[in-house]
Amino acid sequence: MVNPKVVLVCDLDDSLINTKKHKRDLFVLAKRLGAKHIEETYKKVKAKKLFNIGDFARALFRNPSEIRHYIVEAKKLLEIPRAYNYEGSHFFCRELKKKYVLVLLSHGHPSYQRAKFEQSGLAKYFSKVVVTSERSKKKVLSRLKKQHGEVIVVDDSKEIIESARALGIEVHKLKRGRKSFLYHQRVLKKLL
Repeated sequence: MVNPKVVLVCDLDDSLINTKKHKRDLFVLAKRLGAKHIEETYKKVKAKKLFNIGDFARALFRNPSEIRHYIVEAKKLLEIPRAYNYEGSHFFCRELKKKYVLVLLSHGHPSYQRAKFEQSGLAKYFSKVVVTSERSKKKVLSRLKKQHGEVIVVDDSKEIIESARALGIEVHKLKRGRKSFLYHQRVLKKLL
């Protein structure tokens, strides 16, 4: 039975979807299209502001047609349903939705994060989606706690876990990397 007062906040990148695999695919695409210094360019783009495909393409290529071509091809990667989901992420969210009000809280460029979230097919499990530019997510977590009282955070980031704990929020840290169906089941046992 869902307790409407308890909000479970879940992260997207490296928690529900394999962001490293998506990044690898973006790099392979760039190399195939003739880009050089891909990893260094990625780091520079990400250091300046929130990462998005358009900025990455403009940093990789000078020719407007090459930029457009990369953007079109990179967006196609996000059209493949569930291509980057961790095994068990749908089961994980479906089971959590039975007990909690689910909120997706993600850090990054809004249009890019929403595209990844839509591609995942996980939207049906979440009551709310919040994309923030704040890396620690502390302001949003504080607001959610004030609005709902009881909040639980499930995230893979040490920084987010520390922010949540500082606010007195219960946390469950997910391990980064490959997540299997069995891994999600073990985490669920702690939450259900």
